[in-house]
Amino acid sequence: MLGKIGRIYTLGIEIVSCLLLLLSIAAATYGILSRVVPGLPTIIWTEELSRFAIIAMVYVVSGLVFRYEKDLGMELLIEKIPIKYRLWIITVCNCAVVAYLVIAVWIIYNYLPIIAFQTSPALKMPMSILYAVVAAGHVFLMIDVIISTVKKWKKG
Repeated sequence: MLGKIGRIYTLGIEIVSCLLLLLSIAAATYGILSRVVPGLPTIIWTEELSRFAIIAMVYVVSGLVFRYEKDLGMELLIEKIPIKYRLWIITVCNCAVVAYLVIAVWIIYNYLPIIAFQTSPALKMPMSILYAVVAAGHVFLMIDVIISTVKKWKKG
């Protein structure tokens, strides 16, 4: 059951990240073309949309990067530690990451009412949406850190 939920979760994250990447590319491409091609209407918010899509994509996909172990790690240092302590040290480090993420989500959550009335300059989008996406990305990363740690303990 959890395997199926995990696959659906992973597929959902991959689809959302691909859509955000496509949105970013399309917005940036149209912004460039509208400056070069005569007669094409210029839309001033394409740069901002592209930037926000990239920010959202980075936070949404960061958990998968951690789970697939494609993130920057300290492998050289970890390999120097005796095998019997390695799993414990990785677990302690992952617990520190989860603690940081919990604190970051709590800070963002408390900050949302303060910026509730701020809007982005070009899109006029509430900035609280962007901060909520960052908080959601932290939650996704937290889920994947926990999943990765549990899998390492099961492998032994």
